[in-house]
Amino acid sequence: MNTSKAQKIGEHFVYQWNNTSEDEHAKLYDENVEFTCSLTQRIINATNGKITGNKTLIAYWELLKKKFPESKMNHIKSSWYNNKIVIQLTIPPFSDNAYGIIELNKENKISQLRISHV
Repeated sequence: MNTSKAQKIGEHFVYQWNNTSEDEHAKLYDENVEFTCSLTQRIINATNGKITGNKTLIAYWELLKKKFPESKMNHIKSSWYNNKIVIQLTIPPFSDNAYGIIELNKENKISQLRISHV
């Protein structure tokens, strides 16, 4: 993996979020994905910001898109660092600057995603 490949994966990740259904976007993820996000903590306090499993993540996205239908990601850049993809993006109306760390499994599916809205 290199920064060029990480950039393409980051762009594809954002494209899928903005242009496909939750079920289609979920195909990028491992069935047992671990998703941690500072926004999730604010929306569903009981999660402590962490959601585990593809099906639970789909339900969360459906809730998020229903509550904030105008929400779209804007990809700024992605890079490869320490065997992870680091993605910088904006997600209006939530934040002007967000950072994500994407870890891929052997099948190149997202096994862990952490997003921080700063």
